[in-house]
Amino acid sequence: MNRSNLEGRQILADLGFTEAWIGLGLLTGDVVGALEVECGMLDEPNPHHYRWKVFMRHVHGLTTVGEKHAADLYDLAHSEPEPALSSAMVGALIRRPDCPRSILELAATLPTPHLAQSAQDRLLRMP
Repeated sequence: MNRSNLEGRQILADLGFTEAWIGLGLLTGDVVGALEVECGMLDEPNPHHYRWKVFMRHVHGLTTVGEKHAADLYDLAHSEPEPALSSAMVGALIRRPDCPRSILELAATLPTPHLAQSAQDRLLRMP
């Protein structure tokens, strides 16, 4: 399934996915197919739980995260309308051993104390 086949899919709108999720490669035909099956089987009233699962599958599936992709994922996290999910997404990104210094520096200035502290701690341990 190519990108144009994903755009306009009602399930994506229903679950709160934006064009950015497709553009960054988090939503593929296989992922959307799995979401359709999962949504049909589960009675999950919170769409952000599906977004969390997709984000984590993507982040954990990356062999490495380059500076550009990490910045794009960080921006995606900040565009997330659910504050708790936004923080969790940033947290998952900055906990990666290969999280770029530039992302840690951004996170170190966040008003969320646990994220800022975690990023600051990581920066102190970097060479």
